[in-house]
Amino acid sequence: MPSFEQLTQILTDADQISIFRRDAAADLGDLGDASAIPILIGALEDASALVRREAARSLGKLNAPKAASPLLLALAHEIDEATRRIIVEALGRIGTREAIPALAGMYASKSLLTRAEAQKSIRQILQRHPDILEPDMEPDEPTAQIPHAPTPPAGGPYDHLIDVPSSPALPADDSADMEAVAAESEPLALSPPAPQSKDIQIQALPSQPTPTLRPQVRQRRYGLYIIFLVPLLAVAVTAGIFYLQRPQIKSPSPVQAALSRRATIYLEKGDTHFQRGDYENAIIQYEQAQSVHPDSLDKHLDPHRNLGFAYLQQGRYTLAAKAFQRVVEHRPDDATAYNHLGTAYMQQGQYQFARDAYRRALEIRVDFAEAYNNLALLYANGPAKQFGQAEILARKAIQLGPNEAPYYDTLGWVLYKQGRINRSIEALEKAIQLRHDLVDAHYHLALAAYKANQRDRALQEIRTVFQLEPNFSAPPNSSPDSTFLQLIRRMPGIE
Repeated sequence: MPSFEQLTQILTDADQISIFRRDAAADLGDLGDASAIPILIGALEDASALVRREAARSLGKLNAPKAASPLLLALAHEIDEATRRIIVEALGRIGTREAIPALAGMYASKSLLTRAEAQKSIRQILQRHPDILEPDMEPDEPTAQIPHAPTPPAGGPYDHLIDVPSSPALPADDSADMEAVAAESEPLALSPPAPQSKDIQIQALPSQPTPTLRPQVRQRRYGLYIIFLVPLLAVAVTAGIFYLQRPQIKSPSPVQAALSRRATIYLEKGDTHFQRGDYENAIIQYEQAQSVHPDSLDKHLDPHRNLGFAYLQQGRYTLAAKAFQRVVEHRPDDATAYNHLGTAYMQQGQYQFARDAYRRALEIRVDFAEAYNNLALLYANGPAKQFGQAEILARKAIQLGPNEAPYYDTLGWVLYKQGRINRSIEALEKAIQLRHDLVDAHYHLALAAYKANQRDRALQEIRTVFQLEPNFSAPPNSSPDSTFLQLIRRMPGIE
């Protein structure tokens, strides 16, 4: 784990990517050093929710009572629900009684997890301060105050809900009025039909059509038709709109079809050369495809990626950057393309663009070991010379890829830059143990051995370098000692 000073430097550096500052906040909590509390309190206002979340968690681990007020203030302004839940958890761990009102306010949260965490934190605080509880109170659930129901008015229980004016009071001795009221309240009696005279003969009335319910049935049927036809009409209208707005695909002319077929043949040949590791011929075939049909690579982004990687292997870094820029424009979540784009920028000395590309790759894939390793090299060889940060990144790459020799070579090189020669030699020996043909590791070990006054070993490593790569030339960022270069020139067989 990095030292306390390194962790605080990372956490307070706004230029660091959020996952590094998040890890630094978490590591400060694990250290258990109370002097980290002011720094973690300041991190509660970080722009990244990841950093604020880990800062709150670490303050809870440190059980810092003076962090209760900043945590309450952060809880009032926090918009990220996961971070709010962690702040609630931290307040429960700290256990200050002033946090109870704010925690009770979390019962109105839409998140079930946040409400449960608030209840848990309140229970922890009440257990730590039992004097807060009254004898008839339970700490599990807040007591709900139920308002008393209003007393119903006289009469029936729902008479006050009926919007009918009441009858005026009648005098008791007014019998006529009482009888009138009684007559109105009695049901109407149907009088029997008057008897008809026997002399009157009943004549049948002319037949009239019996009224039926057919018009109503028809209306219902029409309603059903409308119910079914309206959605069908809406679907038809929508389909017509999409049909009219569809892109007009024109059939290619015979000449264009022939060019497209020829470009496809070049692309297939380029893929074959690329898979064999013949990057020079792969570039030729891909460029032929572009010259025959300029849009051939845009239809399939894999040739762009392969072409960019081939340019990298051939040292054509400007063209490699253009190829990978085209890939990330169409695939903004392609971490591998961003990683290669950063390498192309770094080889051109555009360190700011390279750093942004590597950071973007790590934001997409937080477990991208190669991007950690490349960013470590950037910090070690770039103008900033951030060796402490480079060491953290290199060790992170080794943690994710413990059997990758280049990652140990990067760590050894960073330690060499820091002047920690013995540790550098250990890391470089590990790299060579994992991969004996790694030329950079032998060269870096030669530099470290020379610094440690092990000249015979340094010469032996240089011999190995030229055996593995006869045309080897020292990288411009290696900066070997002039005496060391003179020693190399005196070696037999080396001019």
